[in-house]
Amino acid sequence: MAHPTNGDRKAIGRRPQRTREDRGVGTVETAKGAGIARQTLFRIESGNSAPSVVTLARLADALGVSMRWLANRSDEEHGDGPADRGGRLPAWLP
Repeated sequence: MAHPTNGDRKAIGRRPQRTREDRGVGTVETAKGAGIARQTLFRIESGNSAPSVVTLARLADALGVSMRWLANRSDEEHGDGPADRGGRLPAWLP
């Protein structure tokens, strides 16, 4: 399995952060909605940690966007719901 590069992690982190900020939602509310620790969200958004598939799905649900879009694999913010998650994701996502 390939491992994420620093650039991959930073690219993945930009989308949840921009989405959250555009909607005026704070880190505490986003993390709580995703069922993750605020520190985990901070590490993802800063590019210091690559999210697991489960975490990525939870973030997508909390932010109301598709998982593919959140993973920088689609230009369409909203997918077809859970079916959208069946698409091909980066090889380094566990």
